[in-house]
Amino acid sequence: MSDALNSESVYRSESQAGIQAAAIAKALDPVRWSPGDLATVSGPKEWSTHLVDLESQLAAPRRARGTVQVHSADSFVAVCGRLVDEEGPDAVGLYADETANKLVAVLNDDIASAPGWRDHRVELVLRHTPEWEHWHRNQGLKSQQDFAETIEAGLTEIHEPAAATMLTIAETFEAKVDVNFAQGADMGRGRRQLTFNEKVTAKAGEGGALEIPEKMVLGLRPFIGGDAYKVEAKIKFRLREGKLAIGYVLDRPHETLRDAFLNDTQKVAAALQVALLQGVAPGAVTPHATATAIR
Repeated sequence: MSDALNSESVYRSESQAGIQAAAIAKALDPVRWSPGDLATVSGPKEWSTHLVDLESQLAAPRRARGTVQVHSADSFVAVCGRLVDEEGPDAVGLYADETANKLVAVLNDDIASAPGWRDHRVELVLRHTPEWEHWHRNQGLKSQQDFAETIEAGLTEIHEPAAATMLTIAETFEAKVDVNFAQGADMGRGRRQLTFNEKVTAKAGEGGALEIPEKMVLGLRPFIGGDAYKVEAKIKFRLREGKLAIGYVLDRPHETLRDAFLNDTQKVAAALQVALLQGVAPGAVTPHATATAIR
């Protein structure tokens, strides 16, 4: 009698497990899940049913996912264009993160009618050009030789004054200080104030024929594949204890970078016809753990 009851109990356990497994499979997206995508495996000892995902055995994934990373706006549009057409522009979130110089297209973002997995992405990570890095890195006062080498390495980016003239200035720059002392007013108790006027003169070229400009005008492309901008560099020099230090400082480079980033991202948004959102893209959705045993 007990054996019969035990057999009946086992049968019911297996049947209930199969019913529950079928219910779970049915609850999954019926459009994307075909009967061959799920299998139920019963353990002979525990009499439990395990769900096994067979996607790895399919000829192709059920849906697109993963991240593609590119480094130019043109490449970003080329990759995203066909994918946006497949998903539909309403399902695409386009996020511009200015701090990271990054643009992210989430191709299966949340939409009004349903949430999305947010795990199919294209990322545009803008990279600085070597020319921008050269002029940005070498700012500040340096020795005359270092300054001349910086100018020589970046001649093609110098627009004003003429590149050859600027190189001559860098190589022949001279400065001297003239100090004139004068006796000032009586400060009482036999003390007198000594005043002096310091005049710094600078010249360059053969015989000092070249005028020292206050600034250079550079033509720089901040990001690879982006537009070029005119950037002013103010020339600075200092004479201390007979030693000359000379260099330059870029005029508000952060504004140039911001304008270049916004220009590139707005061009992408217009090409894809997708609204541009300023901010960090949300993370992908993490699925809840699937039950491995059903009793």
